[in-house]
Parts: sequence; C-alpha cells; structure tokens
Amino acid sequence: MVVRSSPTTYEEAVSSADADDWRAAMTQEYDSLMKNKVWKLVDRPKNVNVNLMAEILPDTRMSIIVYNDDQSAHKLIENKELCHKRTKHIDVRFHFIKDLVQKRDEVWPDASAGDRREQFAQSVAAARYLGREFGLSGSNANEDFNIDCIVDHCTDIFIRGGTVTYETDPEAKKKKQELFAKEHYPGMLAKLEETIAENDGYLANGKLSWGDFYIAGMFDCMKMMLQMPDLGDKCPNLKALHERVLALPKVKAWAANAPHADY
Repeated sequence: MVVRSSPTTYEEAVSSADADDWRAAMTQEYDSLMKNKVWKLVDRPKNVNVNLMAEILPDTRMSIIVYNDDQSAHKLIENKELCHKRTKHIDVRFHFIKDLVQKRDEVWPDASAGDRREQFAQSVAAARYLGREFGLSGSNANEDFNIDCIVDHCTDIFIRGGTVTYETDPEAKKKKQELFAKEHYPGMLAKLEETIAENDGYLANGKLSWGDFYIAGMFDCMKMMLQMPDLGDKCPNLKALHERVLALPKVKAWAANAPHADY
C-alpha cells in the first residue's frame, strides 16, 4: 500500500478528507502513550531548538510505502486489540493505515487462501523442526548440541562447494576449486568420517536423528558441489550412512515414487 502526501501538521490532518480517521488515530495513540506512561511533560528549555525532527527530516512530504509481509504487519493491521511493547512507538501514520483498512474493509491477502501457503527457505531449520516433531531430535540439550555441531560442520562444507558452483568467472572458479580440494575438503571430510565412525554409523549420539536424514538427502548434491563423483569411495562411512537412511522401509518406498532428480 502507498500513502502519498501524508499530512505533516495537525491542521492539515483535521482538514483533510480523512479527518475523522486521523482524529481517531491520534486519540488512540495519545491514549496508549498516557496508559503506558512513555513520556512526561516538562518545561521547554530556554534558548534551545527542540524541533529536532524538523532538522533531521526537513522534507516530510513523501510517499510512504508499507510492505505487508503476511506475518507481523498482517496481524497488526487486522487485530484491533493487539498491543505490544514493540509496537507502541510505531509512527501514527502507520496506525492510521491500520484504522483505514479496518474501517474501509480493505482486503488483505490471506496466506491460507487459494493455492497460497507459507513458505520457508531454511532447509536446516526445517529439518530440525521436523526432527522435533517426529522424535528424531536429541533426548536432551547436550544431544541436540551434538547434532547441531556436526550438521553445521556439513554446512561449512556445502558453503565452500557453493562458492565454487555459483562462481561465474571461470578462472576464479578454477582457483577456488583447487584451493578447497587441496586445503579444505580433505580435513573436513576426514572429520566427518571420524564422527560417523565414533557414533556407530550415525552423525551424532550413536542413533538415528534428523541430521542423518539431512546429510543423506544432500549426499548426491555434495558430490556435485565438491566436484567429487567418487565421494563414496573416499568417504565410505558417509556412503554407508546414506545407504542406511535410504534402506529405511518408508524412506525406500517414498524414494521409489519420488520425481527423478540428478542430485
């Protein structure tokens, strides 16, 4: 939503076409300030310019673009009763938008409407969440920490591979790959192999966890990103872990019917 040429003075606000809305917004803001005791009237200092905002923002006649993120902004706009310590200092103009939407029955997108769904972009966070939901996380904070540590180690490997994969300059790509293949990957993969061996064939805590599903799902991608088609030969413990997860009956059944993907 774009609000253009917002009133910059009380006189402009109360003489505008939306005067009633402005009065209601100002009253609501004032009542909130008084209720929460967030300010105190004092005598004006002598010989001091107190119009600080006019100095910082001399031109306040501008378009204000408010982006609705379908989460916090959406809830703030729709919920008349919502009041939080982090919202009490929001500019009165944005409270006006809230009032305007509510009084004029503006339609805001609903994330559950039609084909729209909430989307999440962090695969590790999603894997961790699902692990907790389906009993594949640690049994205590220490075990959770162990899983996070080795998953983060794997992520460090992926990050290096990603810098090579998405490098657009051929010469820079070649130099990065040579550096990582010589100085980084051997030690990092050796640590991963050692950790799997110490945990009876799993990533952490000697038992199946969401971390195992995560790394098993990334195994083929890792071969591509590291430019290491023989990754399974170089890392037999990692290969065995990958095969162990894929051999789980439900995983095996799902994989058999999943769309083809190279990695």
